Amino acid sequence: VASGNPGSRATGGCDSRPEHENAGEIGDASGASLGGVDTSSDTMVAVRNIPCKYMASDIARILDEKGLVGLYNFVYTPVCVKGRKLTNRGYAFVDFKRPCYMEKCHNALSGRPFGFNMSPKLVEVELANVPPGPLLLK
Repeated sequence: VASGNPGSRATGGCDSRPEHENAGEIGDASGASLGGVDTSSDTMVAVRNIPCKYMASDIARILDEKGLVGLYNFVYTPVCVKGRKLTNRGYAFVDFKRPCYMEKCHNALSGRPFGFNMSPKLVEVELANVPPGPLLLK
């Protein structure tokens, strides 16, 4: 599990104010959506069609390079062993600090290849269909 860079401050809230200035506000994420689906209470997305060579730390680095540094809590990447290699299963879950950051992720990643690779796969970002509890078990 990789997390957003804790040493860096988010560049701004969904309404362009720094996150600490939004602290304590209720309903400040109203109108958040992802692909036309209301996401005002959801914060986790599934990022699909990720090349199998990327682990959670690689995915977090690419998210940061795409301008999402400081906007997410963690990245979870299910893995499997193929032969002697550890690979991901082609998807990852990203939990964002605020629902409106999911749209930023969607805009930055969807319909494009993920990272630097020769794969013809194009990323799909969609609302995760997994309760966050099982991902946080240690």
